[in-house]
Amino acid sequence: MEYHVRSARLTDVEPALRILLSDATDPGEQRDGADRLRSLLFLPAATVVVAEMGRGLIGAGVLSIRPSIRPGPFAGVIDALGVVGAEVIGER
Repeated sequence: MEYHVRSARLTDVEPALRILLSDATDPGEQRDGADRLRSLLFLPAATVVVAEMGRGLIGAGVLSIRPSIRPGPFAGVIDALGVVGAEVIGER
């Protein structure tokens, strides 16, 4: 199985959010999450990536960059990371 990791685009927001918030029960959380994820696509201090197999997304992640007290200019923090289950990947 081959997959490809790339920077997320606006068209990736909804499917990426389904992966990242797969355990969310409140529809409002999904809607608010979509707005936040869209805004992160345009912030220089955040990187949103998706993993795709074929034409479908199988994973998504959000990395935040911030100043650090350690040597070096910045530190990265994984804010969100999600992948679909192996049974879904096997269907593709």
